[in-house]
Amino acid sequence: MHETFLLFKGEKVSKSKGGLYTISELEAKGYSPLVYRYLNLLTLYRKPLNFSLETMDAAKTAYERLKRKIIEFKKAQHHGEDLTEEYSSEFLKAINDDLNIPKAIQVLWQAVDDVKFDTKKKLELLYKFDEVLGLNIKEMKSENVQVSKEVQKLIDARERLRKNKLWIEADIIRERIKERGFSIKDTSDGPQAEKI
Repeated sequence: MHETFLLFKGEKVSKSKGGLYTISELEAKGYSPLVYRYLNLLTLYRKPLNFSLETMDAAKTAYERLKRKIIEFKKAQHHGEDLTEEYSSEFLKAINDDLNIPKAIQVLWQAVDDVKFDTKKKLELLYKFDEVLGLNIKEMKSENVQVSKEVQKLIDARERLRKNKLWIEADIIRERIKERGFSIKDTSDGPQAEKI
């Protein structure tokens, strides 16, 4: 729900002034509908939402980080404190404050980044938060991306360069991989390709 104007470069979005994209056009540019949803959640429903591809990029980065964290929590269980009550109370306070979803998102991130919070309990709480936010947290999982032999050779070459601390050369290869439609995430399990 967003009640007020959608802005592009500070002006109301319209066909004549530009900045108007359909969801399918955004998907063609590499943004999932959930990234657009996340962007909407960052602005209070009564305030104008300033849309641009730059704000979409920022929303995509944040959403992808959330996805990586959720996948990490599902894989590696960390035993810690049960802080469910504390974060539930903060989340509910934000929602009851005139649907302050941006504040609720802040509470979500505080819970995500709290290293003292037991992972299993944290996941259960994030699933509850998602009943309000609708970000499909429960369905977040690693995607097996198929890459061509050519792209795989580039990934392997970049990894060798990184191991030899040849950062500039590795960044050049990263750009070549990007030109072929993939981004690379460096994880503890090695590099992972993601479709752009």
